[in-house]
Amino acid sequence: MQYVCSTKETNFYYENVLRDAKKYLGQIDITISLTTTRWKNTSISNKLINATSLSGLYTANLKVVNDDFNTVLDKDFQINVSDMTKNNTVTIANIGDSYSGRMTWANNILNEAIPSQNLIFVGVRNANVAPIKCDAQGGYNITSWFTLDNLNIYNQFMHPVNDYLYYGQTSFWIDANSASPSYNADTFDDAKLLFNSVTGLKISPNVNDVMNQGDKDNPDYIVWNGSSWIAIDEATLGGFEFNFAKYRTAWSIPDIDILHVLLGTNDFSGSTISTFNATYTNFKNKYEQLITSVHADLPTCKIIVGVPPSRGKQGKYGTIETERGKLAMWMCAEKLHTDFANREDEHIYILDYHTQVDRVYGYDSTIEEPFAEYDGSLTDDESLVKTDYIHLGQDGFDQMGLAYMAIIQELR
Repeated sequence: MQYVCSTKETNFYYENVLRDAKKYLGQIDITISLTTTRWKNTSISNKLINATSLSGLYTANLKVVNDDFNTVLDKDFQINVSDMTKNNTVTIANIGDSYSGRMTWANNILNEAIPSQNLIFVGVRNANVAPIKCDAQGGYNITSWFTLDNLNIYNQFMHPVNDYLYYGQTSFWIDANSASPSYNADTFDDAKLLFNSVTGLKISPNVNDVMNQGDKDNPDYIVWNGSSWIAIDEATLGGFEFNFAKYRTAWSIPDIDILHVLLGTNDFSGSTISTFNATYTNFKNKYEQLITSVHADLPTCKIIVGVPPSRGKQGKYGTIETERGKLAMWMCAEKLHTDFANREDEHIYILDYHTQVDRVYGYDSTIEEPFAEYDGSLTDDESLVKTDYIHLGQDGFDQMGLAYMAIIQELR
């Protein structure tokens, strides 16, 4: 399923759809049962003019032929065109890595007159885009969110198995309240106000609130007994687990209608053909645990499984690093579609950013001379050099934003 907005152009990129697109250049066909489509150099695009009359499901077809023009792949998929006139109230949460910490792609929906109405974003941390809250940490993979105080960073989802709530290390909240907080403790703008800037202790604790005066490797747990902080051992806490209900209780998060999860960028960054399957097995198991924990608390919460974008393409041909990364992210996309698509009856929806972001122009680039003695004109084809081929530039975020807006409009 692909989600697109009526009145907005969406592109589907051939090389992001196929694992070995280079092998079949000039032999790929994507057709959509809409009259408003046209071919471009690297993609097929569609733009729907009317905001409501064309909303709904449409069929698309991917066909690939070999050198003899015999079909080697023939696959249908659906496109959901969302209604841009919907503006009912919806509460949204976002979990992820640095992509979700930026949330730059949310500008699209925030800048639309009607879709921007009645959106409530919740989370413990502030995203770069106001007024969006999020639960995101740069560098995190899915295992990080199932690890207590990973890298001594507070993990708002890990809580004691027994009847306690965990608020992290006191040193973390001292850092968060400092004049120049570290990268990992920054943007907890509202959350940090609950903690003493000198001691790091929670200012108004409740009975059974737990903190750590030590660090990850040498914990010194304390619990509020109603009148003072006293020592408590981990055995009494019962260990720690990912618990979405306790996360919401600890941070007074209201009921969530839509949870958007975008992970995988860091999980598969260094993956190779030989290591991918083991990494993905762990990734999928943790994802299912996350979904189970959310639905145990909020059975009808609509969970969006975001498919991460590919890697930026370095020049016309790419490099080993960028193309290996492209393959790893393609394999991630294929697996996510296999395991999480067509589960709408479980309130699980897949959102494919991977297919819809341009590998060349979706990433920030500079134009450089192809060699020092070059005295000719500079062209994008030969001279674009990526300044960051993992994180998108604003144009790429805008492409992500169209898909994000489309699924929010569909699910709200």
